[in-house]
Amino acid sequence: MSAFEGGKSVFRAAPGVCVRATIDAFEAIAAADVDAVVIASPTPTHVDLLAAALETGKAVPCEKPIDLDLTRVDAVRECARAASTPVVLGFNRRFDPHFAELRRGRTTCGSPAGSSAT
Repeated sequence: MSAFEGGKSVFRAAPGVCVRATIDAFEAIAAADVDAVVIASPTPTHVDLLAAALETGKAVPCEKPIDLDLTRVDAVRECARAASTPVVLGFNRRFDPHFAELRRGRTTCGSPAGSSAT
């Protein structure tokens, strides 16, 4: 179920759990009812979004790389060290041969049931 109004979309993922999509990431990060922010945007946006999320006390899973400029990575790393919320870095393995086989539905253990590789 979803509702969409004025660039905002809220999805009921499970009882008591809502997922929000918006065209303004910083608005979502600043929202008091948001507990965590998933950063899966283009690499040049990661540092600013990660820093904003950490400043507001949000837990953050973030796709790698954090940035292509090590100076920016070092700066946000200091913010992460000082934060009381967790930061997790993810690595998208979509080009890994095993994931490619899974996507094509080829496995040695039978057919995948409900799997998704993105």
